[in-house]
Amino acid sequence: MERNICRYSDFKSVYNDYYSRLCVYAVCIVNDDAIAEDIVQEFFIKLWQNRKSLTISDSIKSYCYQSVKNRCISHLRKQKFNTEYIEAQYDIGSNIFTNDSVEYKELKFAFENCLKSIPPRCKQIFTLGRLEEFSQKKISEQLGISINTIKVQMGRALALLQNCIKTNYDLL
Repeated sequence: MERNICRYSDFKSVYNDYYSRLCVYAVCIVNDDAIAEDIVQEFFIKLWQNRKSLTISDSIKSYCYQSVKNRCISHLRKQKFNTEYIEAQYDIGSNIFTNDSVEYKELKFAFENCLKSIPPRCKQIFTLGRLEEFSQKKISEQLGISINTIKVQMGRALALLQNCIKTNYDLL
């Protein structure tokens, strides 16, 4: 099934559906919240810029995840990591997020279970920032806490999630 995202409403729908999830996925690869967000933002910028010439013949979800994965690996390569290490660590040869694959479902299950295990305030900040896509300023106003506290708690949540998934599910 081919899918074209020339219309702004189609692009916005893809952005709203996948931005937060792609950020979490990218953090799992690059281990840096800011870099992961930059990678995902750059992906969406290029997607918008190339929308008229781009035709996606697979699922949009698979395309988004694979593109972000490739961008993360390119970033790691630029950081002068050993290519063999990257290939072994992130399994470049396989497309793990295609059409509701078993691996995707396992990672989603692991993420949801690990999210339940983080401290309530940390979980609340993560949920607002990543899943509901609130800005740090909006979270700060809503919860009455500083932006620095939000940054610290967000970093803590991401580290706890990544550690939980690696430790309990051996998926990353």
